[in-house]
Amino acid sequence: MKKLLLSLSAVMLTAVTYAQVVVAGVAPQSVLGNYEYTIADWGSTPTLSAPGQYVQGDLVLAMSDTLPWPNGSLACNLNITPVDTTSGLLNTVAGKIAVVYRGACNFSQKAYNCQLAGAIAVIIVNSQGAPIAMGGGALGGLVTIPVVMINTNDGNFLAGLVANEPVTMFIGNKTGLYTNDIGFYASGVNKAYYATTPSYLATSATEYNIPLGGRVLNFGSAAPAGATFTAVITDPSGAEVYNNSVNLTLGVGPDQQDVTLPDFSMASYPSGTYTLTYTADIPAGDDETSDNAYTTTFSISDDQWGYAQMDTTNMPSGWNYYRGSSTQTEFVVCSNLRNDNASRLVAEGMYFSATSADSLDNEEILLTLFEWADVFVDVNDANIGFNTLNEVASGYYTFGNGEEYMTVYAAFDAPAVLEDGKRYLACAYTGSPIYFGFEGDGDLTWNYGVYQQPISPVKLDGTWYFDGFGTDVTAAMTLKVSENDANVTELPTINGSAYPNPASDNVNIALNTTGKANITVTDISGKVVLATSNEFNGAEFTVSIANFENGLYIFNVSMENGQTAQFNVVKN
Repeated sequence: MKKLLLSLSAVMLTAVTYAQVVVAGVAPQSVLGNYEYTIADWGSTPTLSAPGQYVQGDLVLAMSDTLPWPNGSLACNLNITPVDTTSGLLNTVAGKIAVVYRGACNFSQKAYNCQLAGAIAVIIVNSQGAPIAMGGGALGGLVTIPVVMINTNDGNFLAGLVANEPVTMFIGNKTGLYTNDIGFYASGVNKAYYATTPSYLATSATEYNIPLGGRVLNFGSAAPAGATFTAVITDPSGAEVYNNSVNLTLGVGPDQQDVTLPDFSMASYPSGTYTLTYTADIPAGDDETSDNAYTTTFSISDDQWGYAQMDTTNMPSGWNYYRGSSTQTEFVVCSNLRNDNASRLVAEGMYFSATSADSLDNEEILLTLFEWADVFVDVNDANIGFNTLNEVASGYYTFGNGEEYMTVYAAFDAPAVLEDGKRYLACAYTGSPIYFGFEGDGDLTWNYGVYQQPISPVKLDGTWYFDGFGTDVTAAMTLKVSENDANVTELPTINGSAYPNPASDNVNIALNTTGKANITVTDISGKVVLATSNEFNGAEFTVSIANFENGLYIFNVSMENGQTAQFNVVKN
């Protein structure tokens, strides 16, 4: 699990450096490219961060004869000795990069077993999504070969390929290894500020445009003659709508150049998904091309707004799943939203996804849209905080059986008209050890340096982290919106009261209205503890809370005509 980081230091565009290790496919063609990873740092375990430090070799599944794949590639209880002829590791792992799966034993035990069998490095496949930090355990100090973890999809792909043909991988810092070698990282190029923007906020080139560019690195020992950096954008129909290049003036490596391309803009924007591809090129040829191209998407949507990219079903797709801790009692994941024309929109609800170590069945999530009224300029402002969060809209979602990893939608109890220039937080809350979905391709490090605005703030057990899990981790959630036209009205709240407060046995609810109402009471974790209805005709309605545990409870009242009221009551 990624560690929560709260950083109040200035945002710098020097985050993309040569010290970054890459895990890259070398051969065959289908494995080329850089892979998402974490790397073990167990004292004697090489992190390969110095220029020219690397391992390169063929992959082999570290198999046991007694278990089928992939369970047989756990590498936990294998008897590995020089004369052992029963272990699948013997005579296959020596001199190669061992591929094993997460599970059943500590990471260091797997790595040490493979090391004893002669492996030059270990790739651990996370069986549960994105790569995580790896604890050293009892044997970590004995592991002297590099150990990295990759995500489930990449691991399954490589493991399946290894069974049929040789696969070569590179792990390390490639600076100075090649004569001609330029490249860049996904973290070092600019993307759309919001990966999903409502069409109502993108009606012209003035309202919507994307500054393009990034940082190109020369890893090679020669100055790359005639090198270029190019950005190409295609619209939802596949037609090319942007193509611009800049000539690079990189010197002998290591060297770097920050590149600015003309902004992307159009007179109008058809709804749908656009594809942005960056390419770094040396006309005479690049000796190592795994980091020469990067493709991402952004969408103009009819009804969604957020940092998450749309999948093929036009939904935000949670692929990495994070939680604060296994003991969390309050975990809130948010998206920061603001636009000078936000009054064109009505907020209706939220899309998100989640999973659990057990089951999500009957787990309730509170979805809340806040006006983030704290006054600050950017993330470098000392006044940034979460002291003034005014609730604008809220709703609940109760998971059914089998909805783990699924993108779901929760409508707010009542829609809310947004206001121009105000900052909003669209948040999902749980009081259970649940994981919320984040993007697989959500690295906005360069964007963060350009715009210097919060992206996906997180609250864990009472503490806010405006950088969330980091600028490379983006919440896979979007706000569902519609157009604020003459047919859209904001239903008023009902004047009323709930008393006594605090209360021990009964709570009286008085409303200045008549008609049938549904009353839902939830505890602070969002669990529904009471659901009832009542006909209001001027008389008070009494709710018994004698059997409630002490704590804060939220009384939500919803009338048949759409009017709502909410009261916070303390039971003592």
